[in-house]
Amino acid sequence: VGAGREWLYLIHPVGGDVQAYRELVSALPADLGVCVIADPALRVPELPNISIVERARLYLQAIKAHIPDGCAWRLAGWSFGAWVAQAICEQAQAEGFRQPLLYLIDPPAPDAGAELAGIDERTIEQVFQREFAQRWPDVEGQAMSEERQAYLQRLTVCCRNNMTSMVDFQPPALAATVVRMFIAGHANAYGLGNAWSMDDLQRNWQALLPQLQSWQRLDTDHYGIVAGQWARVLADVISTDSQPEEGDQHE
Repeated sequence: VGAGREWLYLIHPVGGDVQAYRELVSALPADLGVCVIADPALRVPELPNISIVERARLYLQAIKAHIPDGCAWRLAGWSFGAWVAQAICEQAQAEGFRQPLLYLIDPPAPDAGAELAGIDERTIEQVFQREFAQRWPDVEGQAMSEERQAYLQRLTVCCRNNMTSMVDFQPPALAATVVRMFIAGHANAYGLGNAWSMDDLQRNWQALLPQLQSWQRLDTDHYGIVAGQWARVLADVISTDSQPEEGDQHE
């Protein structure tokens, strides 16, 4: 979408599908180029599972091949995608590639990997169902077509693989990356990360992200943050950043 001088790359959540970003993307300015990165395993489920660090390396390669020389870029990730986006920034720094402006949308808490290691099968099923509903919100209680059943199987593979890769990952510190953080103020439905007080969570992220320019707590939950009015709030912030007269100044 778009052919702007500046590009925004959106990294998929744990289920691999980028449908969750459709409301956000539709609210972005036309002069900002937008590229969404879906999980290749959603199309080819037999692909081997990889670590978040290896995924970040491959996605950065794809971004570098796509972005015009010298073009400013930004990176956004919601949920699992936020962790991948952080890993991409760390990889870019290691390679001497310029840093993006980074938007983290309700990332898992920094210690969520340890929590994930102990969650039960029922909680995992809830994750699958919520990811599935991102694409087909009308399906609940209805018989599924073969297409939807096949999609659900691929989504399940992505969810399991990506949740497994989160277990031994900790979001890296990013000394040089300018970051904006959006946090859902309502508790996560699965209980993951709910042990944190909001103040402690903010302090912990600030320690990892010394260039954190803004922290916005939004009056919604983990899934609502990328929908409706909240998607427009995210788009407004991104749009303001993209105005030429703003330059590199961030409040």
